[in-house]
Amino acid sequence: MKKFLVTYHASESALKQFANATPEQVSEATKPWMAWKAENDENVDNFGSRLFSGEGRSLNSNWEKTASEVSGFSILQAENMDELKKKLQSHPQLHWNENNRITIYEYQPM
Repeated sequence: MKKFLVTYHASESALKQFANATPEQVSEATKPWMAWKAENDENVDNFGSRLFSGEGRSLNSNWEKTASEVSGFSILQAENMDELKKKLQSHPQLHWNENNRITIYEYQPM
């Protein structure tokens, strides 16, 4: 199976929704993610993590702060990109805010 880095991108409105969430709300919001994982566990190489969106840094000589909408990542595996895209159609990242998106990068051998 091929491996893919999947990055989750949250819109500003989605980040605002989540910014003031209580621990209980975070726990509730995590349930669809865990259900998706359970349904697709054979494709999950590393479930990944949420990231502190907006705190990313771009690498240049000044380490300037850049706004980042990357809100998390996973490493998934599938036979090909089309198979993975089918699995991701039901992913909760695409359904809790209409402006969110997912980006897929296929691993390349070094």
